[in-house]
Amino acid sequence: MKTLYFDFFKDTIETKINTIHRISVYLEENDSYFMPCQFIEIIQKNDFYEIKAQILDTKGYISNLCLDKKFLFGYPNRTIGYGILKKIE
Repeated sequence: MKTLYFDFFKDTIETKINTIHRISVYLEENDSYFMPCQFIEIIQKNDFYEIKAQILDTKGYISNLCLDKKFLFGYPNRTIGYGILKKIE
């Protein structure tokens, strides 16, 4: 498991995010590699959320090369929002 930090933007106002549900996350450039994700911490800011998430990256795909890249949460054509990767632990 990797711990990642995102600036997260919801697709719609009605979208609810919490630390209970799991969701898939994938790099916008690579929609063929989905990773299970669970939000661990959610901090609401003015127009976005700061998210701390645990992600199962079995192929070791996530690295510092992915910093500041856009990740989508959900599945193609059915996302709840997107996040910009800010930090990897």
